[in-house]
Amino acid sequence: MGVGGELDIASPQKVAEAFLGGLPEGVRRERHHYLHLLKALTEQDGRRRWHNLGVFLTEKDAQEAKRLVEPHVTMCDIEMISVVL
Repeated sequence: MGVGGELDIASPQKVAEAFLGGLPEGVRRERHHYLHLLKALTEQDGRRRWHNLGVFLTEKDAQEAKRLVEPHVTMCDIEMISVVL
């Protein structure tokens, strides 16, 4: 999945118009997908802080990024987020 794989790139203007004006009458948004949010916990001077590192369209990509980041942080996690298209 990715750009051209059922997901499109929308300009900021199109996103704003869709939010402010709503969907045209008769249009239904039944499709949904999951995004994978990579989060990392860091610790510095005794303080812990969560960081949102990136959003991935596939779990495979999120897992690869997690593998690369994990050795350098206190903890890593991937959260699935449902989005409606």
